[in-house]
Amino acid sequence: MKAVIFSRVSSKEQEEGHSIDAQTSKLQAYCQRKGFNVAQTFKVTESSNIGERKKFNAMLEYIKETHKSNKKRVVLAVDKVDRLMRNFKDYPVIAELVEKEIAELHIVGENDVISKESNSMEKMFFNFRIMMAQSYTDAIRDNVKRSNEYKIQNGEYPNKAPIGYINIRDEAGKSDIILDNERCFLVKGLFQEYSTGTYTLGDLLVMSKTWGLRNKNKAKSNLVKSHIFKIIQDKFYIGTMTIKGIEYPHRYPKLVDEAIFNKCQKVLSGSNKKPFKYAKKPILFRGIIKCSDCGAGFSGYEKRGHMYYRPNKKGKEACSCRPLKEEQILESINNALKSIYIPPTLLEKMKGHLKSTCHAKAEYANSEFEALNIEINDIERKKKKLFDMMLDDNVQSITQDMCDKKMQELLQRQHEITNYLESQTKADEVFYVTVKSILDLCSHAYEIFESSSIDKKRKLLSYLVSNITVKAGKIDYTLQKPFNELVKIAENDKWWAVENSNLRPPRCQGNRKT
Repeated sequence: MKAVIFSRVSSKEQEEGHSIDAQTSKLQAYCQRKGFNVAQTFKVTESSNIGERKKFNAMLEYIKETHKSNKKRVVLAVDKVDRLMRNFKDYPVIAELVEKEIAELHIVGENDVISKESNSMEKMFFNFRIMMAQSYTDAIRDNVKRSNEYKIQNGEYPNKAPIGYINIRDEAGKSDIILDNERCFLVKGLFQEYSTGTYTLGDLLVMSKTWGLRNKNKAKSNLVKSHIFKIIQDKFYIGTMTIKGIEYPHRYPKLVDEAIFNKCQKVLSGSNKKPFKYAKKPILFRGIIKCSDCGAGFSGYEKRGHMYYRPNKKGKEACSCRPLKEEQILESINNALKSIYIPPTLLEKMKGHLKSTCHAKAEYANSEFEALNIEINDIERKKKKLFDMMLDDNVQSITQDMCDKKMQELLQRQHEITNYLESQTKADEVFYVTVKSILDLCSHAYEIFESSSIDKKRKLLSYLVSNITVKAGKIDYTLQKPFNELVKIAENDKWWAVENSNLRPPRCQGNRKT
């Protein structure tokens, strides 16, 4: 009689008594005693509950083919029922082989044989063993579930941490998540750059490759765009973990400031995106004008040397909006830009105020940086002292675990300070550039706009005005802050009473909303 040996361990179960070699040796000895000819041995490492059981199915097919060739029953030898199956999902397949006399099941470790001739009591005990195996599996699953629920309620993340963090285990075997010192500042940099609204996800992908930010997998492959998208959306970086669609606070260090994260979400959703460049000839107002009644966007086209904008009414209700000449739109926009004006006296006052603000900011920053640098030096001294204590065999008051934990705390704090100093330096650069740009725009908005290329004009429009709409052939718009406040000042009669009336700019003729 031919026999097939089936030995199995699951990927998470390698305890003593369930090793494949131990099972196989036991089953081979049994077949030899019974005089069975072992035709094939299947050594399997797979779960009996999760996913498709490819090797289990291959074993079944082999038994069927063997029976087909010699027309005799095939012995299926297993150590215990739970080595073959742990639920009733696979039971019908085994039962069919037994009932059709294709195979008979020998459960060696439980001294049981299930065949066509087995009585109802023997089959009932077989089913009972399957039920016990399933009960054991369910109990394990419930324990894991309760353990995970407890961990989640205590702010512990049961899964693999995102890029910028690493999963670790201490000497006691307890899992933890800490910042990845090689990647966390790079991930933080992606958020900072994207929050400006200047860069696309594609740009961030290029940055990540340039900076050397790679995957955490063994191959350390480059990130792809979907990874960048997932990173920007992941609330784990601001202290919130999402498990099965439900959000929980976690206990690990936050990597990204919540305000920066929220800015990134606005950019990602499109509410803060800058007008983009098309592959074809750039058109000044393409994609930034809408009908105030039906919401239709306007697209530009050139005809007889003039640029026109027509509403895209596909799928929209009938509306009275009609095509417009670019000159008509520009007239209203130019009036808006001309209304942004700072008289020389006020400009000088603003410069003086900004200088004093910058000086105060610099003094505060210097004192703060000085304090942080002192702390960094103090950390270096503590690290050196701690390292000396770790090497000194005569020091018994501190254990290796205590040393490792304290060293990690010092490194973490040092990393936080270094990142903060770098971010402040970048913020200072942006601050001074922004101040200079705003002053230039406040003084010469119209002139700068007129002398710029179409691409730059589109960017300037996104800084200066918003909500450009058309209603009954008239252009409406909203001036962005702080430029709307400058117009209010310029239109204040009390202010102009002390200024030369010849400096007063022309009144805005468009339907401006401030």
